[in-house]
Amino acid sequence: MTKEQAVELFRKANEDLTIANLRKAFKAKSGEENLIVGGINVVLPIDNDTTYATADEYEIVFNSAKDGNGTNIKDALKITNKTANGFTVTSTRAGVLRWETHLKTPDFNFWD
Repeated sequence: MTKEQAVELFRKANEDLTIANLRKAFKAKSGEENLIVGGINVVLPIDNDTTYATADEYEIVFNSAKDGNGTNIKDALKITNKTANGFTVTSTRAGVLRWETHLKTPDFNFWD
């Protein structure tokens, strides 16, 4: 292994660890849902390390939303209900939604 390869392996491992720690600190969750005309309920995965206490402590980001033709339909989406356990998305078009949730403020625990 050359020095350059060793440096690249270290950089990649360090980057992966940093991203994993950031996702943990922000209790990030993500998923993909099939949209239908009307509304769908998205139930967040339950995990002791990433469960949200209230609906107000996290944000929802739509990474992508495309219909069957590949057209961006993010503007056609609306969050109509949000709880600590999930949210409801209404859409005027069918398609696929890729979403992510994360805390508004990171959850750092310096005592663990």
